[in-house]
Amino acid sequence: MKKMYLNQSLLFILILYTQIFMSTCIHAQSRKEQIEILTDRVDSLNTILSTTRDNASKDIESRDATIDSLKSEIAQLSSDNSSLESFISTLEEDKSRLTFENEKLKTDLEEISKKNLELQQSLRAHEHNNRNLNLIDDSGIGKIKLGMTVEEINTFCETEIIVEGWNEMGEYDSEITCTFDNSIITASRNEQLPRIINGLSTESVHYKTSEGFHTGMPVSKLRELYSIEGASGEGATGIYIRVKQFSRVIFKVSFKNESRNNLRKYNYWDILTDNFTNLPDDLIIDTIEVWQ
Repeated sequence: MKKMYLNQSLLFILILYTQIFMSTCIHAQSRKEQIEILTDRVDSLNTILSTTRDNASKDIESRDATIDSLKSEIAQLSSDNSSLESFISTLEEDKSRLTFENEKLKTDLEEISKKNLELQQSLRAHEHNNRNLNLIDDSGIGKIKLGMTVEEINTFCETEIIVEGWNEMGEYDSEITCTFDNSIITASRNEQLPRIINGLSTESVHYKTSEGFHTGMPVSKLRELYSIEGASGEGATGIYIRVKQFSRVIFKVSFKNESRNNLRKYNYWDILTDNFTNLPDDLIIDTIEVWQ
């Protein structure tokens, strides 16, 4: 009985140890697999971590490069901004200078305009005076006027020649040939009023009427500018032509100048017989006279 009980106990112990052993083997095998799985997982995590690190490193490098590029751009923009500020400052200085110069130019222009206006007025006055100085009208020729005294015209003459005598008509004449401005005016006076000028004549082209007629122009031009009132031959010295626009001015074609006034081309007596009504257009006025 005891032997049987012992055998059963041993069997039980043997079975228990077998189960423990088997359980231990199974547990050992399961733990190894777990270790292998964990090892694989660790390796996988290490691979992921390594890849992540590599990617992160590359990303950091890229970002660093971007940051460096942006820093460079910022530095360039800062430099450009400084240059622009300097340029703007220069422009403002130039603007201030130009504004000052513009104001000065305006002032100068106003002064120039004022002086120009004064010069124009002076020029017009000078031209008016010159026209008056060179003008032939019923009052006289240039500066010398009918009714002036001998002493008065002497103040204008640069040189003078006085000739006294009797003319072809048996009249006493006293002539003063006055030279000034390279031009000649002959002034006449009579016996009754020996100090008073009663006639003037000139052959100079320097003197002209307000319409611009002067010696050297043809009868055709005289007709164009004036209405011929009549003509005569006085003292056989030439042809004297009067126009309606003047009461004292006479336009003369002289015998003494017949070689250059075209009078030689025509028969004077034929013109005289025709009462000077058909004066040839090409006759040249060589003398202009003004008489009281």
